Amino acid sequence: MVVAVVYLLVRKSIWSIALFCFCLGAVRWLLIQPQLKPVNLNNLTNLEVVVLSTENKNGQYQQLIAKPLNKTVSKYQAILIRTECYPVYEKGNRLLVKGEIELLKKSFYSHNSWINFELNWPEIQLVPQNGFSFWLSVNKIKKYLTAQINFVLKEPQAGFLRSLLFGRRSNLSQEIEEVLDKAGLSHLVAVSGLHLSLVSAILLNLFSILPLSRQLKSGGVLGCLLCFAALADFTPSVMRSLIMTAIMFLAIGLFRIYSSLTSWLVAALIMVFINPLVLFFDLGFQLSFLAALGIILFYPLLKQQNFWQSEIFTGAAGILRDTLLISLSSLILVSPWLIFKTTKVTTIALLSNILVVPIISWVLMLGLATIAAAIILPPLAWLGGFMLNILLSYIITISQLLISLPGAQLYISPQLTGLFLLTYPVVFWLYYKYRKQKVFIST
Repeated sequence: MVVAVVYLLVRKSIWSIALFCFCLGAVRWLLIQPQLKPVNLNNLTNLEVVVLSTENKNGQYQQLIAKPLNKTVSKYQAILIRTECYPVYEKGNRLLVKGEIELLKKSFYSHNSWINFELNWPEIQLVPQNGFSFWLSVNKIKKYLTAQINFVLKEPQAGFLRSLLFGRRSNLSQEIEEVLDKAGLSHLVAVSGLHLSLVSAILLNLFSILPLSRQLKSGGVLGCLLCFAALADFTPSVMRSLIMTAIMFLAIGLFRIYSSLTSWLVAALIMVFINPLVLFFDLGFQLSFLAALGIILFYPLLKQQNFWQSEIFTGAAGILRDTLLISLSSLILVSPWLIFKTTKVTTIALLSNILVVPIISWVLMLGLATIAAAIILPPLAWLGGFMLNILLSYIITISQLLISLPGAQLYISPQLTGLFLLTYPVVFWLYYKYRKQKVFIST
């Protein structure tokens, strides 16, 4: 911390502030660790909890992640509850549960909480809630929109579109989910910065038509993005993109220069400050920030190459070039960590992203338009559903064909996965070396 303070006083840069925050974070982590240890809940006959997530386990039982409202339990802890499939509980429900609470043999992280306990087949009583409930209201809106999707599409296309819009992988069949994972396209069904940036571009084009000031247009877009993020349950990847987008609009409104690297760093600091557990245990958070950093650092350098500046990359070819370079830039930093965590190498990830990602913007735009048509003018929604069926079927078919190729996915011994982390110092060394050469040449 002394080194960080001296560096801060001397350099006064955003990275010195980051170093100082990192040191403070290390101290905070030491203070939080005792709060993750299990407390004694055996003397509780009735425990009131609020549901954080629900999942139907293949029609066999319902699995809930719930946060106890007992003051003796840390705000970072939650409990795993298994119960019958019916009645179906929703995120935001308050429940009074009675049963034998057991300590898990192996604790785990899920939905921004540390899970130490499990409760199997308890007696459950739904606690009535008076007044407004944010998550229950979001659930009602999501159910209504889901009904409109099911009105124009059949499975598995309907589940695919629901996952693209709401990020709930449970909407997919196990078969389709495995296909997307093996094809390196699982990020499509975990609403990410890609989705938010595409929705943001669509909204910007719509708001540009309206005779409003720049500030009102920015506020309108941010409001719509906030609603979209709520429907996606404020996942880490969505929150990262939302914070960076808000900073960008703030810079535009204040006539300041926007720095994507600075906004990336600010987003990381805000999210880790709110919940330090995401830094260590949330794979979605880690992959989202690595992908964003890869695009910020490497995409501009790759695009500057003479080959990519050729006149042939105009129109559709330019879209393919950008898709290739953005996918490659994100994979540079994502792949080593993903291999380290999963012990799997998806060799077709780059190819599948090139073939699929360019049409995702059309799927999202057409999906939103079809939902609106289903509400306002149902007969027109059938046309949108027909076109969506073609596009979604294309994605599923391409994914199935690619994973059938020999060597599409390779497995690495867990003892060797740590070696892939050695690519990070090499990659950053090459980046700064090349960047300095470019700066020297340009000056």
